[in-house]
Amino acid sequence: MKDVATMKQADGRISALDGMRAIAALRVVVWHVTGWALATWLVSAIPAMFFVTGALLMRSFEKRSWQSILWTRLRRLIPPVVLYGGFVLVLSHAYGASTSNPLTFLIPVVSPHSDLGGGWFTSALWYVSAYIWVLLLSPVLASAARMFGIAAVLAGALLVVVQSQFGGLVGAGSWALGDVVLYSTCALAGMSWSVSGGRNRIPLLAVAAASATLAGLWVMMHRPESGIVNDDHVLHMLVGAAWTAVLLSGAPLLAGFAASRVAIFINSRPLTIYLWHPAVAWTIWHLVPGRIQGVMAPILAVAGTFAVLPFAVWCTGFLEKPDAIGRRLRLAGLRVGMVLLVPVMMNVPVVASRFDPFAAPNGDILPPSAAPKKSEIGRAHV
Repeated sequence: MKDVATMKQADGRISALDGMRAIAALRVVVWHVTGWALATWLVSAIPAMFFVTGALLMRSFEKRSWQSILWTRLRRLIPPVVLYGGFVLVLSHAYGASTSNPLTFLIPVVSPHSDLGGGWFTSALWYVSAYIWVLLLSPVLASAARMFGIAAVLAGALLVVVQSQFGGLVGAGSWALGDVVLYSTCALAGMSWSVSGGRNRIPLLAVAAASATLAGLWVMMHRPESGIVNDDHVLHMLVGAAWTAVLLSGAPLLAGFAASRVAIFINSRPLTIYLWHPAVAWTIWHLVPGRIQGVMAPILAVAGTFAVLPFAVWCTGFLEKPDAIGRRLRLAGLRVGMVLLVPVMMNVPVVASRFDPFAAPNGDILPPSAAPKKSEIGRAHV
């Protein structure tokens, strides 16, 4: 049996991971709402989130079988994904928007797509696909972490570089494959960190310095044209490693933040927040009065998105807790019904005349992880 000191130390590490996940989620929302490329350089969120996923999975593997853990994770993942996917499918059907195979919305092992909002309603769902693949690979990753530790992480990093340089030979699926390789490596790093019992500050800062240096050298040779870190897998890995190490070096601060109301809210329903924030942000952007320009527009969009997200969580967040789905069915039905009424409401003539669901920022289809830019969308001017 573990002694009290060891248990307290483990609890502290988990609190730090909760704090890191909350910070990463905040940064994801800000980036998606504003579209500021600089945001991708400040706390590389997705690598940090997969690091947390790997660390928590490894902790679970120490207590239960991998079959039980995967089943539990999928039970928590599928209901909210099916609801959001169903919402997008219903809305797409109502407006005649083209979509990928409906099965991709229900079991998104391949990232789904809809033309709604120029692709914005589905642009962030690539993360769900990557998460599923990392989850399926997690037993193998856990074995590698136990057997080889940091050597397995370095091998994964090398594979990220190789895939980045030669992945084009695979064809159309090369970017999605690169996602799986990159985020599996991030999860593997979290698992290795968990196996080692956590690192003290000096090695973490050394990792941060080395990763930042390598990122600088990589940028000199492979500068991303968009200025967005996420558009280069190797750069994303290096910047992500640097930020993750920096954050972990301040574990007590992370643990303190994890106890805040904001972090508790985010960590209570992280998947719900991730799934619904793009649709909320797209809507908020177009409700910002056209006369507001400059930096104030994205500030208002960010504020509006965070203001509405609690309502989205109230409506659908209970689906992240499978054991609670069967409780208070009437209330649950009311909440889900409020979400599914949105497609109906948007077809009411008064509302339909104000929104063009096919409006795409600058007339372009949004790439994965891109943010909506404000544009006029067929509504009455105010």
